[in-house]
Parts: sequence; C-alpha cells; structure tokens
Amino acid sequence: MARILTGVQSTGTPHLGNLLGAVLPAIGLSKASQDDSFLFIADLHSLTQIKKGETLRENTFATAATWLACGLDIDKTHFYRQMGETFVIPQAKIQDDTQYIPGTDGEKMSKSRNNTINIFLPQKKLRKQIMGIKTDSTPLEDPKNPESCNVFAIYKLIAPNSSIQALREKYLAGGMGYGYAKQLLFELILERFEKEREQFDYYHQHPEEVHIALAKGAEKARKVAHEVLLRVRDKVGY
Repeated sequence: MARILTGVQSTGTPHLGNLLGAVLPAIGLSKASQDDSFLFIADLHSLTQIKKGETLRENTFATAATWLACGLDIDKTHFYRQMGETFVIPQAKIQDDTQYIPGTDGEKMSKSRNNTINIFLPQKKLRKQIMGIKTDSTPLEDPKNPESCNVFAIYKLIAPNSSIQALREKYLAGGMGYGYAKQLLFELILERFEKEREQFDYYHQHPEEVHIALAKGAEKARKVAHEVLLRVRDKVGY
C-alpha cells in the first residue's frame, strides 16, 4: 500500500486559492484512495517567515481548523503538526488540472502579495475584500470583456456553468457595473462555503477539539515513525 503525503505551511489562515488549489483536492484524494494519507501542518517550515511563537501557534490552529472545517476525516488520515525527517523520498503527484487562482489584483493569489480572499472572515470584512478586487474603468453602460475581468475569473472557478454563462451575458450586454459582479461573487462565496464557515467558527469556539484531532493524528503518525526508526536501527546495528 502506498502512502499519500501532503503538507501545508502555517503562514496564516488558508485563503481561497489555498482551498481550491490544495486543501479541497487533497481531502478529495484522501477520501477516494485506499492508501494511507498523511496530512501535516508544516509549522517548522513556517519558521523561515514567522519568528513569533504566538503568531505561529495562532496560524497553526487556523490551518488545522480550516482542514477540519472543509471535511477532513481524521479517522481515515494521519493529521498532525510537522513530527521530524523521513527516509523515503516521496514521489510527487501533480494535478493535470491544477488551477491558477487569481488574487484581488489579478496576479496569483498569495499572502505575500496581500491579494487574498479569506473566506473565513466575518461577512462585512469579506465583502470589503471582494469589493476591493481590481477592475478597469469601463463605463457602466458599456459592454465589458468577462475574460479580462478579475472578478469574473474568480467567479467562474466556483460557480455552476449556468450561472457563469448568465453573468458572461450580462458583461457582454452592457448596463452592468462591476459592483454588481462583485456582489454576486460575495453571495456565491457565502453560499458555496456556508458549511465550512460555520465549522471554522465552531472550531474557534471549541479549540479543544482541534487540539484533540491533532494529538490523535500525531499518535497515529508516531506509530508509523517508530516502525521506520526500528528498521533504521536494525540496518545500522544501533
């Protein structure tokens, strides 16, 4: 049986790009595969960017809460903070349909560019982020090109085909302002991630459950690591 290994740095609350590009695909893979899944929070890697222990702990918690809120089954996976080195070189599994997730400025969504959409923010703050998406100055009454619009680029990543086509037609017909498209995106995110937002808030109100999940996963991973260590000691005669 093969083992699936996925890690994510705890540099802050995962944004929409993280969810669409890594978190949700990894959870889907863990559910569909019969292989063992090891999903870890790379908090040690994050030390290259974060120097304050308190900030790192908060980010690690937010990252763990996000994975749990998005439906990670801790009974089928080994979910833990980052436990040391491994001796087997993992083989990468690259998604053929990996999506480019644009940020609010049209560039790749990244915390370092401060162009992310954090779906777990309170509604007022989330709407402010979305309303800040960069658009051009085409007048409201003029037709607009949906394919060059940052709002539409994000919208079509999560909307059903019928809604995408309907919005595309509004762009081409004219008489629609970008504020209308941003409001549609805001409402879509609230609808699409309603359950995840509720679960994320729940885990913040019940932090002990996140710590229990991480401890349970660490114990499962520790047993596997112990078996590896025994093999290594046997080979080196230690």
